[in-house]
Amino acid sequence: MLRWILIQCANVAIRHDEYLRNFYLRIKRRRGHNIAIVATARKMLVCIYYMLKRKEVYNPR
Repeated sequence: MLRWILIQCANVAIRHDEYLRNFYLRIKRRRGHNIAIVATARKMLVCIYYMLKRKEVYNPR
């Protein structure tokens, strides 16, 4: 269930966030859409974890 939710979030994020879109496109060229979207979802989850742990706002740079 959580994987499905993260993948849906990643699909939206690649349309609205330039940093995640560039990451997704770079992976997609080599590996394909399915692997790229899961990799993007994982990257988002890691970002969320560190944002909560460090009490920071999202800053993709």
